[in-house]
Amino acid sequence: MKKHYDMIIIGAGTVGFDGLREARSLGASVLLVEKEKVGGTCLNWG
Repeated sequence: MKKHYDMIIIGAGTVGFDGLREARSLGASVLLVEKEKVGGTCLNWG
């Protein structure tokens, strides 16, 4: 089964995660792609 998304965000750092939350609040279907941990460098290693 294919899934369709309104938006794909690459990178789950602070900006990517905030973008995800904003898009979802507007009713968009969003795919978030991250190879490490959600939060990015600032929250996990900074």
